[in-house]
Amino acid sequence: MRAVICWCNPSYTAQWKNLEEKMLPIPIQAILADNNLQTYINNMDNPWVKQTLKTWKTVIKEHKLEANIIALKWCAYDSEFIPNKLDSSFKDWIAKGITDLCSIMKDGKLLSFEILKRTYLLEKQDFYRYLQLRHYVDIKMKNATKTGTHLIDLFIKSYKSETIDRIVSCLYKGLLDLTLHSTSYIKIKWEKEGGINISEEEWTAIWKYQWMCTSSQKWREFGWKSLIRYFITPSQKSHYDNNPPVCWRNCGNQSANHYHIFWDCSVLRDYWREIHNALQYIFQCEIPLESKTMFFGHVPQEWPKSDKHLVNILLVACKKGITRKWLSSESPTINLWMDITMDIYKMEKITAFVNHKLDKFTLYWEKWVKYVTPHRPDFTFTNQ
Repeated sequence: MRAVICWCNPSYTAQWKNLEEKMLPIPIQAILADNNLQTYINNMDNPWVKQTLKTWKTVIKEHKLEANIIALKWCAYDSEFIPNKLDSSFKDWIAKGITDLCSIMKDGKLLSFEILKRTYLLEKQDFYRYLQLRHYVDIKMKNATKTGTHLIDLFIKSYKSETIDRIVSCLYKGLLDLTLHSTSYIKIKWEKEGGINISEEEWTAIWKYQWMCTSSQKWREFGWKSLIRYFITPSQKSHYDNNPPVCWRNCGNQSANHYHIFWDCSVLRDYWREIHNALQYIFQCEIPLESKTMFFGHVPQEWPKSDKHLVNILLVACKKGITRKWLSSESPTINLWMDITMDIYKMEKITAFVNHKLDKFTLYWEKWVKYVTPHRPDFTFTNQ
């Protein structure tokens, strides 16, 4: 990615840059912001340049930056700007210094023709071309959002030959800024691994439940970690230790990713089935035995608030049982699940007592107490 920034800086000179710029029939910088021009990538012989361009293309696609990188396009090669296909004079502008749009824009608008004429020595007959370009830019900028602002600013600074200290760190912060405000890329990974489809509404509700299920920051954080794919799986580990991503439960799976480790492993089937039966007994209703409900915690909207609260606590405890057996070939048991849930119960009760909300606490936990009492006589419940 550092190379991409260096490509865009006209003041940056290096032998490798000169070589890479000559590999394509069009400027390599023009490809960066134009998805249609990126077909040139497939015809490249240099694996380093090819991989760099593919990585940048992935960043654009995953974070939906297509509408926001209009300023990085070259007016002479923009595949969506029809006039440049009919009028070769736009390519003559390159020799005069007009390449990327961001260099001739300010605050999302094209600079006036008078300024461009004076700065780049345009002629009077270029005015009509200017009007065509301004109209095109105005339309495109209407669809732009503030997503990826910091990352795009790096490219704009580079095009203007401004000094960028610690380019790699700045790139990292720019990419991090894209992921801090959206978990869509996480959703895509879960969907790909599990072959499932999670709507945006469902995804939003799933995250909302994670931050409302308990009074404990510790348990909320754990729920967040399990969804954000915090825990390292064999599939992840194989990228840096070169070992095959085999499931440690000896189930035979050769690609143990997050979906497999938490849900799809055959060793866990009995565990999930027992939890599923327990939940159906507790809530006295049919609950789908599927990952979207059992792992992600998406329950019907018509459920009472108290039931939504309780079921998400029970599911967090269920996932904690899996991490308690992390790297073990053994499956967690329903008794372990009950023990973990009881720990949460005790802490929730203390919190409710301190906040004078014991009545609400009793209402929320009533179904759990009724279920677990005959199964675990060693549990002690008071003031119920």
